[in-house]
Amino acid sequence: MTPAIGSDARPRLARGVRLRQDRLTGTFLLLRPERGFELRGSALDIVRLCDGASTVEGIVDRLAGDHQEATRPQIAADVARLLDELLALHLIAVDGEGGAP
Repeated sequence: MTPAIGSDARPRLARGVRLRQDRLTGTFLLLRPERGFELRGSALDIVRLCDGASTVEGIVDRLAGDHQEATRPQIAADVARLLDELLALHLIAVDGEGGAP
């Protein structure tokens, strides 16, 4: 499967989507009207870096530096897979030339 998002794209949360921490459980949730998605581990790390300024390549670089127990190609594949899923769910939008059509 070819990633829909290029490495030079700049992912950000889509309009109306928010990253929030539940006050009672401490769980992080990606929220949009009438729906929520619990985030843990590397998914949370990736979404936190979707600031609209960082490129996909920059996100992979940052995570590779923080998680040296995983290979860079493995991290790049995981980032691409999650971003493609979030894009399909309309939870992120993409700026830059490598964005999905």
